[in-house]
Amino acid sequence: MDEEKKQEQLEPSFLAVVMMLGGSASNYLAEAQDVEKKNERKQNLELARYVIDLLAVLEQKTAGNLDENEQKAVEIILADLRMQYVRASG
Repeated sequence: MDEEKKQEQLEPSFLAVVMMLGGSASNYLAEAQDVEKKNERKQNLELARYVIDLLAVLEQKTAGNLDENEQKAVEIILADLRMQYVRASG
């Protein structure tokens, strides 16, 4: 991979922040569903909810300032995480 391509991949962006937070929430939700870690279930759901709420704050605070791809990504990621949360907490 050439140097220019590497720089593009490491470029900080709004989507990188959203993806990083989304991945964290998804990991917390996966851990919460892990039957062998039942004692951590509540804590992981709380952490997942916290990160989901952070993403919702980002969505609200950036409303009107995102391009179409960024807005759609935030909406899709939040909707998916919220559904995962409902399944994990049920």
